[in-house]
Amino acid sequence: MDKLKLEESRLADPDGTYAMLVEAHAGLDAISSMELNARLLLILLNQAENAELLPQALAIAREGLPDADREPAPGSPRADNI
Repeated sequence: MDKLKLEESRLADPDGTYAMLVEAHAGLDAISSMELNARLLLILLNQAENAELLPQALAIAREGLPDADREPAPGSPRADNI
């Protein structure tokens, strides 16, 4: 299996990319922000050439989250909207 390349940024303008992400979330409530993230993720996954990297990417993205080892509570926004 291939491994994700995280040693260095592959973005031409990492700061500009971050600014675009922040701006995209401006004015959205928490639920809409989660929906935007999910839609963006699906669009970017569709562009990826190696779907086998998804499990690695998900594990890395969850690292350090305070509740990463817990399942969402039934009825919570995370359980209902992700």
